[in-house]
Amino acid sequence: MPNNYIFEIPIYRISFEKYTKKVNNWKVAQLSKYSYFNETDPKTYELYDNYLDSIKVPWKYNEVIGWICIYTLGTQYRADTYFMNNKSYSGLKVKKRIEYIGKTFELSIYPENSSEDIYELILNNLESLKKEKRFASKFIDLSAFKRIGKFINWKQLLINNNLFIK
Repeated sequence: MPNNYIFEIPIYRISFEKYTKKVNNWKVAQLSKYSYFNETDPKTYELYDNYLDSIKVPWKYNEVIGWICIYTLGTQYRADTYFMNNKSYSGLKVKKRIEYIGKTFELSIYPENSSEDIYELILNNLESLKKEKRFASKFIDLSAFKRIGKFINWKQLLINNNLFIK
C-alpha cells in the first residue's frame, strides 16, 4: 500500500440519482402522515417540510463506502481498493471503518504509449470494474477523473514518479 496516490476515486453505495429518488420518496411518505396539516395548518406543514429538508445528509460524503486509489510503480499505473468493512451499508453509519481490500489493476506502460493512450487505458480499466462482482451493485464516481484526467500528462507523470527511469 503506497502512500503516493495520485488520484482517488470514490465508490458510493448508490448513485446520486438513486439517492435523491430514495430521499424524495421518504420525504413524501413522511409528509403524507401529516397531510391534514396542509389544509388545517399550512404553516406547521411548511415547517415540517423545511425540517425534513434540513435533516438530509449530503450524498457526496455520507454515502461513500470505498475508494479506488491510483498510483505509479516503476513503469506501471496501479490501483488499490479500499472498502467499508460493514456487510450492509446505510448512509448514516456513525463509525465507518475503511479497510484495504487489495490491488484493483496494474497496467504496464510502454515507451510508445502516448499520454492520451495511457488515460484511455486507465479509464477503460476503471469503467470495466463496474462488471466485476465486488463493484456491480456500487456506483464508481468517475466524474472528476473524466473532467481532469484528459488534461494530465500521464506519460510525464510516470517518468517523474519512476525512480528506475531517472
